[in-house]
Amino acid sequence: MKRAPPKADCNRIGGARCALPTLRLYQEPEELLILIGTTMHTVSLSRIRPRTTRVLGHRRKIARRGAAVVELALLLPLLCTITLGMMEIGRGTMVSRALSTAARNGAQVAVLPTTLSNATVISRINSVLTDNNLSLSTANPPKIFVNGVLADVSTAMTNDKITVTVQINASQTSLTNFSVSLLQNMTYSGTITMMRQ
Repeated sequence: MKRAPPKADCNRIGGARCALPTLRLYQEPEELLILIGTTMHTVSLSRIRPRTTRVLGHRRKIARRGAAVVELALLLPLLCTITLGMMEIGRGTMVSRALSTAARNGAQVAVLPTTLSNATVISRINSVLTDNNLSLSTANPPKIFVNGVLADVSTAMTNDKITVTVQINASQTSLTNFSVSLLQNMTYSGTITMMRQ
C-alpha cells in the first residue's frame, strides 16, 4: 500500500514565503516520486534497477568466488585423505580375501593323501597369489601346521588337523605411499584348517 506524500509547503524565511519550492524525494518499491512544489512527478525505476543490480551482483559473484576458493583450500586435504583411505581399505579387503583363498586352496591340497611335501602346498598357494597380483616374495613364507605343530604334511595321518596360514605385510600391498607409515606394523593373513583324508 503506497503512502501519500505530505502536502507541499514552502519554508518560511523571516515570515515571508520563499520564492523556490522545496524538493522532497520519496522512494517507493517500483517508482520514484518527486514532489516539486505542488506538482508530483513519477519516474520509473525499471531502467535504473537492472544497472545497480548488475553491479551489485557482479561484486557478489567476485566475493562468492573468493569464498569458494577458500572453502576448497580448506576441504581439499580432507577430501583427498578420505579418498585415499577408502582406496587403501578396499585394497586391504581384496588382499585379505586373496590370502584366505590361497590358504584354502593350499589346505585343500595339503589334506589329500597323495600330497607328499609342503612344496606342493606352497606351489598351489603361489599360483593363487600370482592370480591376484601378489607374490611369495612380498608375503611371509606360508606356515603349515599339523595338529598345531609346524611340520611337513607328509607326517600327517588320517583325521589330523592341517592348518595353512598365509601372511603378508600391509605396507607391501599399499596402493599409495600415503599410508605406508600407518600400515607398517599391520599384517593381512588368511588361515584355514582342514582334516587330513
